Amino acid sequence: MVDQIETSTWTPKLDFLETQIINKWANDSWSFKVETAFEYSKFDADKDRALPCFCQKKEGLPEPYPEISQFMIHRKILGKFGGSLKHLVKSRTTEQSSAEDVINILEEVTTRTRICF
Repeated sequence: MVDQIETSTWTPKLDFLETQIINKWANDSWSFKVETAFEYSKFDADKDRALPCFCQKKEGLPEPYPEISQFMIHRKILGKFGGSLKHLVKSRTTEQSSAEDVINILEEVTTRTRICF
């Protein structure tokens, strides 16, 4: 009996919250905001570490692009790392490389060499 009362009082509130979330985040302006934030963020080897930077970008990227493949996600993220670093990682990975492989290569290159961008 108590469970029925609690769920019946929460159902309208949850429906309201669900519609508010959809209205706020499931629209074109939100998608544009996420895309531009991704486009303007760059990797700086002096300030950033490869693992948190890569993971943060990987989490945010599929939201505006739901149909994008893992390979294209890795390529778009590597585009934010700069010329020489991007080239080194691209030459050491394949289309079947996982995110762990890419992160390991990024960590290895940034810690063992002076190539930053």
